[in-house]
Amino acid sequence: VSVSSTYTQAEAASTTWQAFTITDSDTSGTYTCTVAGTDAADFSSSISGKVCTIAWAANPNYESPADSDTDNVYDITIAFSDGTNTLGAQATAVTVSDANDQTPAVSVDSAYSQAESTSTTWETFTITDTDTTGTYTCTVAGTDAADFSSSISAKVCTIAWAAAPDYDSPADSGGNNVYDITIAFSDGTNDLSAQTTAVTVTDVGLSIADGSASLAESAANSAAVMTASITEGTASTVSIISGNTDADSDGTGPFAIATSGAITVADADDIDYETTTSYTLLVVALDDDDTVSAEMTITITDVNDQTPAVSVSSTYTQAEAAATTFQAFTMVDTDTTGTYACTLGGTDSADFAKSVSGKVCTVTFAANPDYETPADSDGDNAYVLTIAFSDGTNDLSAQSTTVSITDVDESDVSAPSDSNSATNTVAENAAVAATVGLTALASDADGGTNTITYSVSAQSCTGLFGVGSSSGV
Repeated sequence: VSVSSTYTQAEAASTTWQAFTITDSDTSGTYTCTVAGTDAADFSSSISGKVCTIAWAANPNYESPADSDTDNVYDITIAFSDGTNTLGAQATAVTVSDANDQTPAVSVDSAYSQAESTSTTWETFTITDTDTTGTYTCTVAGTDAADFSSSISAKVCTIAWAAAPDYDSPADSGGNNVYDITIAFSDGTNDLSAQTTAVTVTDVGLSIADGSASLAESAANSAAVMTASITEGTASTVSIISGNTDADSDGTGPFAIATSGAITVADADDIDYETTTSYTLLVVALDDDDTVSAEMTITITDVNDQTPAVSVSSTYTQAEAAATTFQAFTMVDTDTTGTYACTLGGTDSADFAKSVSGKVCTVTFAANPDYETPADSDGDNAYVLTIAFSDGTNDLSAQSTTVSITDVDESDVSAPSDSNSATNTVAENAAVAATVGLTALASDADGGTNTITYSVSAQSCTGLFGVGSSSGV
């Protein structure tokens, strides 16, 4: 008899295992077979003629192994004899493999209750099955099966609503918010009978959620702002009870709200970023049973709607200098956006330059102003100029100014010389104040702001001669 070193058998509801036929040409003998080894107790043997049948002592069960080390590998030896001659025991290992023989177990309650919702989530059921093989499914049936859907992942069956349940619009066949279904489970071989349940959808009171939005300060009347989310019913009245400040006191607040929750601009004149940057509106909604409230936050965004303000004097006076500095003008503008600029014009604009940093316009002379060499168009040291300002959207009209350059004493008077060509003589009998043929003349490079005066600082004949203080004679 040949016994294989290994066998594999699926678990079964039977004790049948293996039959071995003894080959022996003798015509006489009493045949036997003997099971031994570690797990011999898990088997039985019987013989008929030359056929030895070995069976399990109990049905092999993969989920409850009976072998000594409970790994579903049964180690035995089998010996054969004809009563006289014995065939040495042969060792074998019998492995019991899993079979899909367990019916999945899931408990479904006879009734469930769920509040209406904006979600389709309902219930998950985990299938209990110790088998290692199987293809799992779950099936929804019954009167209201069309209102549900099912999906499965491994052994988890998820049942969801086909559409979010709405107490006020029941979809069940009876229209009473009680959904009657059955749920059946299978592992592909073994089916768990369908279980009946009733899912009752309960009412949720009127609800309103906090919300937020942003709005440009330039928004016009009737412009849409946002919609307050009012759910679980229909509100009969929706109002703004605080936060809707009427800035211009004309009896109309900046916002209005409809029963749908839609908020619009009611009075655009109330909305000004420079005055109010946000509104927190307390909105109340009510129906026959419920009164609910929530806050709507509306953030006002700035728009470039303010004309910059700068004051330019009609006249400026500035001493000539060795620098081009003139004047810096700061634009006052409460807008948070804008591209600021200043523009020079007028008769003498070419004699100036300008630059802008932030909101500051700096105007300088194109060259150092020199009283003695005026660069203005008519050479009178009065520079005629216009300056205009802009924030890129709003323009401030050009303002005219005249910048007068004054002289600075920057040169010394020259040494006097005789500008009279006559002979410098005088008769001995000359009267007091008689001229002597000499006229003193000195000059000053400054542009005429200094007056030159003359005097005799020293003479050999004290007090004999004098000089005209302004004429030099």
